[in-house]
Amino acid sequence: MTPRTHLGRLAALAVAGGALFVAPAGAQAAMVVTAKSFSTQEAAPLSRTILATFSDDAAGAPGSFSCSASTYTGTIDWGDGTAPEPVSIAARFGGDFALCEYTVNADHKYAHFGTFTTTISISGGPLAHTATDSGEITVADVAIAGEGKTVNATAGTAFVGEVAEFKDQNPLSQPGDFTSTIDWGDGSLISTGVITGKDGNFSVSGSHVYATTGSFPVRVTLSHPTATPAVALGSASVAPAPPQQQNNQPTLFTPTFSVRGKAKSSGITLKALKSPGLAVQIGASAARTETVEVLRGTSRLGSAKVKVKRGLNKVRFKPSSKLARKLRSGRQYGLRIKVAGEPTLQLTFRIRAPKR
Repeated sequence: MTPRTHLGRLAALAVAGGALFVAPAGAQAAMVVTAKSFSTQEAAPLSRTILATFSDDAAGAPGSFSCSASTYTGTIDWGDGTAPEPVSIAARFGGDFALCEYTVNADHKYAHFGTFTTTISISGGPLAHTATDSGEITVADVAIAGEGKTVNATAGTAFVGEVAEFKDQNPLSQPGDFTSTIDWGDGSLISTGVITGKDGNFSVSGSHVYATTGSFPVRVTLSHPTATPAVALGSASVAPAPPQQQNNQPTLFTPTFSVRGKAKSSGITLKALKSPGLAVQIGASAARTETVEVLRGTSRLGSAKVKVKRGLNKVRFKPSSKLARKLRSGRQYGLRIKVAGEPTLQLTFRIRAPKR
């Protein structure tokens, strides 16, 4: 029997009999807790503080029933990993009949958005009843605003610095809640940004070497793993490298790595990549054999060797047969050269399908 049915039957019997009704022990109702489900926003007080109601037997005898919230205790588990907390209990109505109704109240700030299952437990009262029920609180994400910075760089020299700032309306958020990417706007591979800050205020930094001068759009993202990223748009102004001469020696090399010829705009077929190879330009500080790594996104597929002289070299990159079997038409790949003590050089190229 539900508390509402129990209350209705007691009222009907009392009126029909025209006399006080003494409920037998078997008519005592079990405590029933009804937890609420509702929506709220992260990093803010809850949109409501009444989290549940419950009904229980009244104290006393017919004609002197009473309801006392102070005889009950309760806790709530918020479902977000924080420790359960005590709740406050207030009398809602009752005392005219042998049943009382109470409200369960508490407040909480959720640090992150999502859907959380609450568990509310109540005990006490004249008959020391206990009961539990679960509710659901849907916590909405708050907006993140981003502002891109102007990057001032020099061609051939590594830029290291801040590229964007983000403001999360959730003051409880921390850098570890997010990931970031940087698209430098020059066709190079997208890199991972470094996030610093706290309490909803963050900056994103990165490093990059622009091979050529000019202006480039810089796009920076900040995202939760499961949410649409916030985007900040900035720009990069890349100046030419100043001439560097020592003791009447020739100008020092510019660390350059770029695609030459038609492949720069229209790509190259897999057959042409195998032979005669991808035409590239490499600026080297000394004569040596460069190790050129092939990338798909951030994954390294393999590498090949290219011999260069000091200065600017026009050479062709050819993958080995084993490496070529990993490559597919219609995809974009990256090439990377790492030399200790020098900027990392990168470029991208596309393998196009052969014409039919």
